[in-house]
Amino acid sequence: MKKNSLKIDPTSPYYRVCLFPRCSQPFMTTRGRIYCCDKCADDHYNENRKLKKLKLERRSMDFEEEAPITIPEGSVPPSVKKSEPEAPSINQNQLEKNIEVFSSLSIDKKNGTIYSIKFLEDLEVDLRHYSYFFPLCNVKNGFCVMFGNFLTYLVSPLEILIFYKP
Repeated sequence: MKKNSLKIDPTSPYYRVCLFPRCSQPFMTTRGRIYCCDKCADDHYNENRKLKKLKLERRSMDFEEEAPITIPEGSVPPSVKKSEPEAPSINQNQLEKNIEVFSSLSIDKKNGTIYSIKFLEDLEVDLRHYSYFFPLCNVKNGFCVMFGNFLTYLVSPLEILIFYKP
């Protein structure tokens, strides 16, 4: 940035103090600038960006580190206590059958195809037996369930979108 020829005069309407906290140098401008130079503007922008990123990381860490709610041992009757859910055991024969049924379906290669869960159950597909599943980052409580090379997504309580991934 080119220095202007105005002398620093605190009574002038062109008088400014640099907004970058580590600089705070007085300067004169006729263009309405808020920083004394481009370097201060860049440094302030980068500093704010880093702070925002740190705040987001801390927020996500706070969310992950929330302590689970614990109930005192004697306050819940034994009949109400629930055990931890066990990971489902995958029947390999049923998984192979599911993949075979998916292979026989006509599935659009580009957009996938939506099938009703009832229709798939009629074809003896058991959705509890799968190869792999992972959470979707853009949908709250959304998952992709894989059956071999077939990706499935729940699009409504009664319908599944099926893609083939070669």
